[in-house]
Amino acid sequence: IMSDAEVVNQEQLSGDIASPIELSFAPDDRHGIERSRRLRKSVFSALLTRPLAAVISFASIPLFTKYLGAERYGLYEAIIAFSIWLALSNAGITAGLVNKLTDCHVADDRLLARRYISSTWFGMVGFVILLCLIALVATPLIHWQWLFPAKSRLARAEVPWVAGVTILLTFVSLLAQIPASTYAAYQELDRNNYWDGASKVATLAACCAVVYTPFGLVGVALVMLAVPTFVRLLNTVYLFWIEKPWLRPSAALFDAKLLGKTFHEGISIFVLQMAAVGIFQSDKLIITKVLGSDANAGFSVILRLFLMAYGVYSLLLAPLWPAYGEASRRGDFRWIQRKLNQSLLLGCGIMLSCGAIMFFFGDPIIRRLSRGELPSASKPVIIGITAMFVVRVCTECQSILLNAAGILNPQMLVLGVNAVLNLIVGVIFARKFGLVGVAWSFPLTALLTSVWAYPRLIHRHFNSFLDRA
Repeated sequence: IMSDAEVVNQEQLSGDIASPIELSFAPDDRHGIERSRRLRKSVFSALLTRPLAAVISFASIPLFTKYLGAERYGLYEAIIAFSIWLALSNAGITAGLVNKLTDCHVADDRLLARRYISSTWFGMVGFVILLCLIALVATPLIHWQWLFPAKSRLARAEVPWVAGVTILLTFVSLLAQIPASTYAAYQELDRNNYWDGASKVATLAACCAVVYTPFGLVGVALVMLAVPTFVRLLNTVYLFWIEKPWLRPSAALFDAKLLGKTFHEGISIFVLQMAAVGIFQSDKLIITKVLGSDANAGFSVILRLFLMAYGVYSLLLAPLWPAYGEASRRGDFRWIQRKLNQSLLLGCGIMLSCGAIMFFFGDPIIRRLSRGELPSASKPVIIGITAMFVVRVCTECQSILLNAAGILNPQMLVLGVNAVLNLIVGVIFARKFGLVGVAWSFPLTALLTSVWAYPRLIHRHFNSFLDRA
């Protein structure tokens, strides 16, 4: 695990577990310098492209609220949240691929990397075809009015069609996730960011165009799902035929055992993703079901503004998964400690700043964005959402380190319990306290689970590395 040059500072192991990592190593500086250089490139490219997500959010709110109205806009937000649930149907296979390709990258084994790519690609193609066939049969049989209740006749007529379109496009988009996993494993997220920027530019143009069409909810779903999927499929062709032809999928290299290994690790990540989506996306579905689509529209706009601030934090967080993975495999725990502490401070600072801005200026911001279509911001709701995102920062920046190191099973228990508690408490609090109860459900349930458990898991993980060394 460690080279001869690595030095262990044993005295630091007896420190308080509130500081997640207390190890000091002296690994080969060349890897740390290169890792930091790639991380800077990823962050710089993200600074150029990720703001487009904020532009889309700012532009889509006035465009879509005027185009759809409050009720149909609330349905749009709920259906988009539904699509995020559907995206978990890949069972985390592409996320599991990141760790496997990282192993190959550290070992400089190109052949094994191509075998993993080939096995994953052809396995995903078959799986997506199966899912689409099931969707075509099952979608007409589902009572969509029960899941997405609508009052107006137009909205009731649109919901089954937009649900069907959303399901099919979400399944097809699963194939477009492999390039992002490949770039991540080779710490080339700057290239992934440029493709992401291209998809957002195309999406923004489509958002401006769709409001001049009579397509309604279906047109909005096509814009938000079909356009980025098409760009990413172009990315797939470019990656494997021009950029990295030595990774091009080949049916002759398909290996069910390698697919099984990727699936085994991916299913653990899938459970974690499902728990995370259950925590951070169920609020809209709960509000729609318990309080109605009109209430969901106002809450979703406030939440979207916080998500834009969280997206700024993600500029640093996303590249850390492959960087942590490579650093942990090389024993560079001092580098990991520094980056984890920096990410904690930066994330909490960003979310607290966003909460302060929304607390004092939330009303004029929402009125301007919605052009008076949505109610003013509730300060107790803003405080609750601020607490939600501060806790989210604290848990996710530690979770991404554990994911990169392959410490998955303990997380499944912690986050799974958190998700179940959050769903139960969210429904109860929504009925008793309204939107404020929904906003506070995650911070309160996280205090009982992940807030104290993640630091213990990280401390135990690095102690075990040290013992084996």
